Amino acid sequence: MDTLLIVEDEKMIRRGIAVMAQRSSVEIKEIIECRNGEEAMEILKNRKINTVFTDIRMPKMDGIELVKEMENLEHKPDVVVVSGYEDFNYAVEMMKHGVADYILKPVKRDKIEEILEKLEEKQKLNCRNYQIQKQMLYSQLRYYLTEEILESDCWEIIRQWEKWLKPAAAHSLSRLHLLVLNGTELTAYSLT
Repeated sequence: MDTLLIVEDEKMIRRGIAVMAQRSSVEIKEIIECRNGEEAMEILKNRKINTVFTDIRMPKMDGIELVKEMENLEHKPDVVVVSGYEDFNYAVEMMKHGVADYILKPVKRDKIEEILEKLEEKQKLNCRNYQIQKQMLYSQLRYYLTEEILESDCWEIIRQWEKWLKPAAAHSLSRLHLLVLNGTELTAYSLT
């Protein structure tokens, strides 16, 4: 796991989660801490974060609003809610917005370990799937670029690339130009 962002207004709890995460079996390259949702959004807009642990009740921007705002990010991190409230409505609201897990305070070390291991495995699998998809699409493009193909086939390739590019936006791939040589005609298709 590259980065873990901990969003918690109570310094002792924030530091405690950070220490438990550092001592877990999951290697985390960087742990970033912030006090509220506004600080977290500034970080999330400017950096690729793999995992976010967030409290619900915080000043300025609470955890529910933060999770909703994260839906607009190009790269959506895995989110774990850490809350002192056993309110079922909070949990349901968060799960509607794609939260990976919901844990109650006081936070236990074995629970942090379990969640981090689960998320690391999920992220590794997503990365492998991404690499396989990318390889398949490159192979398909190579094939099509060496064969005569119809314009409709080109648009099908572009649609497949669009599906792939949405999650790939985190990889700074924002524009694709597809050049197709059909007999003597060279056609450029642009995907933004």
